[in-house]
Amino acid sequence: MLVQSLMSVAVAAAALTAAWVGTAAAAEPKRGFYLGLSAGAAIPTDTDFSTGGVNFTLESNPSFAVGAAAGYRFTPSLRAEFEFQYSRAEPDQITFPGGSVGVSADVDIYTFTVGGYYDFRLGGGFAPYVGAGAGVAHQSVGTITFTGPGGVATAPGGDSTDFTAFGEVGLSWALSDRFELVPSYRFQWINDGGSGADDTMQHIIKLGFRMTF
Repeated sequence: MLVQSLMSVAVAAAALTAAWVGTAAAAEPKRGFYLGLSAGAAIPTDTDFSTGGVNFTLESNPSFAVGAAAGYRFTPSLRAEFEFQYSRAEPDQITFPGGSVGVSADVDIYTFTVGGYYDFRLGGGFAPYVGAGAGVAHQSVGTITFTGPGGVATAPGGDSTDFTAFGEVGLSWALSDRFELVPSYRFQWINDGGSGADDTMQHIIKLGFRMTF
């Protein structure tokens, strides 16, 4: 009786495994055009700069990033995409030897990039991936407000457009042959430094959704 029960369980387990493998195989995304949306957190790194022989560090609070992409999958592993991303930087304070001052401004960052990606197909609809890309970043800085022991002061902002590049790692999970969930991490660099100031850099952690046509 026990042997018969174990055999029944084994047959059922084999049937369920076969069904799962079939479903997983069917969930592999197909080739072709796809669209994607993403949202998450943008975490700027500290920016060091110097003037008059004094070193300063600008610290910013984490904010948000949203994006939209259009891409094409050439093979099960190789794809390319164009992406627009909007993120917000929120300056918090500037520190220097002996003190600090509060700083606030609206900093809008718009990036337009082209990237290439390689998906490592593991089966079961899961695929870790790596990628990199480059393009342009437009930054718009509103009026800057400084708050310190001596009171409040303001300075005008400005706009700039610079070269940007990024590296990205993530994991795509194919819900079907058309839909994927994509958590990812990106390191982004903007070539806007100079005159004693570091370039802008930020970490972006996001969750994306892709639909293949």
